[in-house]
Amino acid sequence: MVNVINGVWKVPWELAEDYDGLQQTLKKIEVTIHHIFREGNKLADYMANLAIDSNNKQSFNSFQQLPTMGKKIINTEKAQIPSLRVRTRRIQKPNTQRHQQR
Repeated sequence: MVNVINGVWKVPWELAEDYDGLQQTLKKIEVTIHHIFREGNKLADYMANLAIDSNNKQSFNSFQQLPTMGKKIINTEKAQIPSLRVRTRRIQKPNTQRHQQR
């Protein structure tokens, strides 16, 4: 999305109408938009996924109204506990038949 908003990538047709409104808003305010990994803002990632998965509009006006997971994310960040994304890679075994033929 950052590349779309910054004009690096073409706007997907599904977002064209929303993009025009966003550009009008961005002209009125001074803002810098840059990429951040999910780990850098877990609450925003969680809230975006919550909105996508929900059929209803939701609004949270206080910490107490947040779902348990949202509270946990805030408390973890407040305690300055690092968040890491670990990718595992499957190590493939060499083809033993091929090695035996040589």
